[in-house]
Amino acid sequence: MSEERDVTGRRAEGRERGLAALLDATRELMIAEDAETVARTVVEAASDRLGHELVGVHLLPDAPLTERAATAAESPHVALEPVAWTDALVDLIGRDPPPDIEPGSGVAWESFERGELRVFDDVRAAKAELMDPDTAFRSELHVPLGRYGVLIIGSAEVAEFDDQDVYFARILAANTVAALDNLAARREVERREQELARQNRRLEEFADVIGHDLRNPLSVARGRLELGLESGDREEFERVDDALDRIEALVDGLLSLAKEGRAVGETTTVDVAAVAERAWRSVETEGATLRTTPAPGVAADADRLRQLLENLFRNAVEHGSATDPAGLTVSVGPLDDGPGFYVADDGVGIPDGLGESALEHGVSGADGTGLGLAIVRTIAEAHGWAVAAETGADGGARFEFRTDEQAR
Repeated sequence: MSEERDVTGRRAEGRERGLAALLDATRELMIAEDAETVARTVVEAASDRLGHELVGVHLLPDAPLTERAATAAESPHVALEPVAWTDALVDLIGRDPPPDIEPGSGVAWESFERGELRVFDDVRAAKAELMDPDTAFRSELHVPLGRYGVLIIGSAEVAEFDDQDVYFARILAANTVAALDNLAARREVERREQELARQNRRLEEFADVIGHDLRNPLSVARGRLELGLESGDREEFERVDDALDRIEALVDGLLSLAKEGRAVGETTTVDVAAVAERAWRSVETEGATLRTTPAPGVAADADRLRQLLENLFRNAVEHGSATDPAGLTVSVGPLDDGPGFYVADDGVGIPDGLGESALEHGVSGADGTGLGLAIVRTIAEAHGWAVAAETGADGGARFEFRTDEQAR
């Protein structure tokens, strides 16, 4: 009886120590700034505080996910990627980093897909259809991390994990999911704040156009109309007509800016070079030349991407050449240092000191309204892309669009 009390006492002490260790880990999880930090904290908690040597965390790409990104990640072809692991794990399997967990490729994926915590007392003797008989592990504990990934704890010994290990693993997993949910919520708030900032900027642009750009041609039209009515001079009425054309172009530009500012919903994988060819055929190119380089597909709304390219092509043709646009070459191709594409020309380039402000309303525009490049920026931001304007290697203007998640 005394021996039983001693065993029970030791287990109670171990439980208290484990819970205290998990409490410390939870505090760290809740202040983590990114998924990598969350994963490292989980691995450290499982190894240093709970005593497991073989630990790894695999997550879906770009976790934690906003609801919008989570929808894209539901594809059955997306693997779980290793994010954090112990040195002992890579020493045992002989791979650094550990391999991805491919869909349908093993019991770890099956555990994630089912959302089911599973314990394998002897991996080599297990009857699981997807079990690797040559694995270096003897026992494994698979702990799903919600919609984000899976925590794997292994051992080179048989029947390593008891009920207390499972209990602690469940607590650690629940706290990890809470931390990733917290990050996802913060990311969503940041996305909405950015969208609100973009909307406010568009409202300011609308107010600027209405308060200044539209007022000028209206004043011209009114004055010329009065002169024409007094004098009967046909030239005055022609100037009224020019002013009305200017107003119509501004209104069309404002409507485009409002429409293109909407966040992009459903996207498809788009061939940028092919869309560029179609956009080029719909623009008056004045003898200029388009050169495209094949690039990986981009997730985009094809129609809005085409309008983005049309605006850039018009801007290049109308502003890129100091004399004859027939000698101008416009290039479209992939970025060398990350996902995305560029549009560049070999013309006169962006005026000194203009830089990023080239994409602001009123600075430049192929239609003479000052809205063309603002529309380009708005379409890019609606896709969640980062856009930059700079002077290219050939001295002309170069616009870069970064389409990866980190640009958002």
